[in-house]
Amino acid sequence: MTRIVDEAPGRRAKSRLTALAILGLLAAAPEASAYDGVDTLKMPVTARMMSMGGLPAMSMGSEAVFYNPAGIGEVRGTELNLTHAELYQGIRLDALGVVSPLRRDWGSLGLSVLRLSPGELEGRDEQGAPTGPFSASDMIFGVSWARRFQGQGGRATQLGFTLKHIRQTIANAAAAGQAVDVGVQRLGPASRLQWGLGVQNLGPKMKFEREPFNLPLALGAGAGYLVGKALLLQAGVTHRPHAGRTSLALGAEFGLGQGFRLRGGYLGLVARQRSSNPADPGGRNPLAQMGFGLGW
Repeated sequence: MTRIVDEAPGRRAKSRLTALAILGLLAAAPEASAYDGVDTLKMPVTARMMSMGGLPAMSMGSEAVFYNPAGIGEVRGTELNLTHAELYQGIRLDALGVVSPLRRDWGSLGLSVLRLSPGELEGRDEQGAPTGPFSASDMIFGVSWARRFQGQGGRATQLGFTLKHIRQTIANAAAAGQAVDVGVQRLGPASRLQWGLGVQNLGPKMKFEREPFNLPLALGAGAGYLVGKALLLQAGVTHRPHAGRTSLALGAEFGLGQGFRLRGGYLGLVARQRSSNPADPGGRNPLAQMGFGLGW
């Protein structure tokens, strides 16, 4: 059990300062360079995120170790999140997230491992001649912490952060880097009205041999509202400043009883920086994604 205490004035000030700091990061985003790397960090990892269109700022429970770490602040018991996905052309995605509350109201601690591997690839030289097979993979390890600060009138604020170690390998070349995620979530009375802010993958450039590249920095904001006792509606915006892309996500989750959830979502790219690459002219993307899922 987690002990709930009234939020002291100092804690309220700390929560507000954290939210303002995240808003400052949103306003001070770097200019877009139309490129960022580590595609694994851009992918939806959990089934809930896939089916609801992708709302990282509003992630909750054990899935939040991959998105907005503030979401693990609501955990009241140990939670485990496992994902295995067979993607196109033999690419495999595996993810493990575990969260558990700490004693003495010290918040919640989470651990995460994420791996993406395309399997064995066939190498080619500059003339296109085969050079033999090689392998490639992405590995991301994370440690998360969050705490819930209970306020008056049923309101609560959750603050959290994640420290990440990233490693990419392609044949005999490797790149390593570190990044941090930070987030805040605010829950209204009876958790009906919710909002969240998050910054993902904030860190220095990584480098393969002599080629440096940006991490996929993402700035997100979202809100949700619980209609009745069973229907959760959410909306959010995510901006990737290095790539110059902004996406809009809409999601809904309906409780069917006995722990079952029916989910659906929409994800659309609403703005994209124009690129100097003629094959990628940029501008508004007419394509969108929709997802559906059943969870329990």
